[in-house]
Amino acid sequence: MALGEEATKAGALLDTAGPAPSASGARLNLAAGELATVDGPFAESKEVISYAIYEVGSKEEAVEWASRFLRVHRDLWPEWEGEVEVLKLFGPEDSRPRPDHRGGGDPGDHR
Repeated sequence: MALGEEATKAGALLDTAGPAPSASGARLNLAAGELATVDGPFAESKEVISYAIYEVGSKEEAVEWASRFLRVHRDLWPEWEGEVEVLKLFGPEDSRPRPDHRGGGDPGDHR
């Protein structure tokens, strides 16, 4: 925790969120002018070109924004093809205390 606080105060650490497993996401693909949506899980990408973080109320709302993004690209550049992955970021509501697998004591104590 101390390193995270120090990095935040120094302005180096901007965010500690990360994507949830792809099973809760969706992949959108634009090819030959057709838009297709597939629910996760899917094989993880090895490369992320760019990303955008939206605060939305549901996966469906996120998919709608992603669809709009792809439609704009299709309309402006008819030959353009691309793919969007919709992933949830882990937040405080996703955190649970880890159980102590040794039957007692402090989970951080490795004596």
